[in-house]
Amino acid sequence: EPTADDTACAAGIDTSEQASDDSSEAVVNPMPAAALIFSPMLSCMQDTNYCRKNKYMDSITASGVKTSARAYVSCQEKAKHPLASPINAKYHDLPPLFITAGETEIFLPLIEEFASNAKKHVDHGHVKYEVYDGCHHSFQLEYCENSKKLYDSAIEFVREHCSPMQTTTVNK
Repeated sequence: EPTADDTACAAGIDTSEQASDDSSEAVVNPMPAAALIFSPMLSCMQDTNYCRKNKYMDSITASGVKTSARAYVSCQEKAKHPLASPINAKYHDLPPLFITAGETEIFLPLIEEFASNAKKHVDHGHVKYEVYDGCHHSFQLEYCENSKKLYDSAIEFVREHCSPMQTTTVNK
């Protein structure tokens, strides 16, 4: 069972006390200790060519993807920004990542690309990518064997990468 500290840590909330009184060092937590990324929509750009692979296997359609993308970012120029379309991000300074996808979900090609790029560019090498056979987008919300496996794996990842006392120390 996950604890409150596991949840807080995964959300990037520091539950520890600042332990350093040394004036040459400051305790900072510039980012979450880890990130859990479940079936992400990684692009708000209107190009939905990636949707072709699983277009008949997921309940989400390319048209639905475009509608959602426009609702989130209406201006296509702004849709290219990495905050709106993380697939366009530079892959640096990332925390350990746990990325999941369903095998039949419409976003699978972009999720595969994102996971591959993250694995190539992170310094720490802690990128875990899992694809669940026969599962569609957001299968994690269902009570099924694969979602139970995913949550067990996610809890293990959080426990591996987070602790209530985990901090990053940098020199001033």
